[in-house]
Amino acid sequence: NTPLSAVVARGEMLRDRLQGFKQETQQDAGDDAFISKLDKCIRDAEVIVANALKLSDNIKNMMTKRLHEDDDTPQMISLNHLIKEELRFLEADMMFKHEITKSCSLDESLPAIRGVFHHFAQSIIQIIRSILDSLSGADKKELTITSRRDDAAIHVEFRDTGLEHGQSCQAARAMRLANVSELLKPYGAVLTVVSSPHDNRYTISIPCAPAV
Repeated sequence: NTPLSAVVARGEMLRDRLQGFKQETQQDAGDDAFISKLDKCIRDAEVIVANALKLSDNIKNMMTKRLHEDDDTPQMISLNHLIKEELRFLEADMMFKHEITKSCSLDESLPAIRGVFHHFAQSIIQIIRSILDSLSGADKKELTITSRRDDAAIHVEFRDTGLEHGQSCQAARAMRLANVSELLKPYGAVLTVVSSPHDNRYTISIPCAPAV
């Protein structure tokens, strides 16, 4: 973070200096071509600052994830917040960030779940990794995540428009899903998978107290 802080500070300083040069040039009736070049440099400085700040956030997120992965102490977990954090973490994957259309419909009334953080975090990541495999060759790349609850359980559904997995991907997918089932077994959770071309659904159902 220390080098990144320096990048951000210098980038902001450079941007401010360029904006000052632009104002001076405009006051002196400078030529439009030079002002246009200054505008481009200002935009470049803003891009440097914005991306350095994003990288700093990613590093903090990875450090937090690493700490959670080492902690087997049960805690209260907001599934909606966890889903959002895992999606942010996956933005480091260029295919996930740029090629996949993502949408979330999360029920904000979901109660917190008591459990080990990395059990749920790894389950989400494993499912999305399987989805990325099926989306890699699809023309239409969409991922929809929905959370809801009924009187018996909390349901988190991952739905994608991917293709059928090839033989090598099927083995990896089966291993990931078996791992998810094992991670969530202590909570009585059930993983249901329904697959068809362009419409795959992975649903985690976690028993909970009845809604009031």
